[in-house]
Amino acid sequence: MKRTTAAFAIGFLAASALTDAKALSGTELYKACRQKDLSAGGLSCTAYVRGFVDGMTLGYLTGKKSPLLYCPPLDGIAADQARLLVQKYLRDHPESLHLEAGNLAAEALTEAFPCPPRSD
Repeated sequence: MKRTTAAFAIGFLAASALTDAKALSGTELYKACRQKDLSAGGLSCTAYVRGFVDGMTLGYLTGKKSPLLYCPPLDGIAADQARLLVQKYLRDHPESLHLEAGNLAAEALTEAFPCPPRSD
């Protein structure tokens, strides 16, 4: 338990340092995601992406009345899988790295888990 708490604290502090009171860019997130899993940058990447997945899943569950773009698997998404998806998207779209990381993470997850067309 203490190790998990310490790892979370390190990741949170690293993410806070990365943001520097402005929106996290794709470049900053990609730099963190390229670091080893247990490094401060690696932990901040995983924590950021995990929180982002949780937020998108909550949006999916509460926003079913509008056209859906993101449809997560019923059994969820592991943090490691989400991290790899976001990292691959960032690597494959270097022209977008100046944009906010949240927008890029949303694009990555929406591309990986698109919703089927609605037939209402």
